[in-house]
Amino acid sequence: MYPETTQGAYFAFDDKGIFIDKTCFMLISNYAKYLQFTLSSKLFEFAYKKIFSSIELGQNGYQYNKHALVKLPVKIPNKKEQTELEEISNSEIDKKVYEIYGLTPAEIEFTENAN
Repeated sequence: MYPETTQGAYFAFDDKGIFIDKTCFMLISNYAKYLQFTLSSKLFEFAYKKIFSSIELGQNGYQYNKHALVKLPVKIPNKKEQTELEEISNSEIDKKVYEIYGLTPAEIEFTENAN
């Protein structure tokens, strides 16, 4: 699940059957938890904001557009990547996503400083 308008990459996994409201959307996937962590990462927040125009809402907000979101280059994980990402703590997500996507230290620094 994710909000349409937001100030950050806030994706959530629901396995309890929660109902969502009119400005919240859901993704259905065999890789739901993997997508939650990947799309919530600094890398994908950075990529979304840089790749797509007309998503800004004021100074700090932006809008997740489904048609843009599905165009993000999300890598289909192998079993090891999926399991590792699902089992780490929130504080380690960005580091693991950078590793999965093969970012160099310079690219990581650029991404971290841009958000």
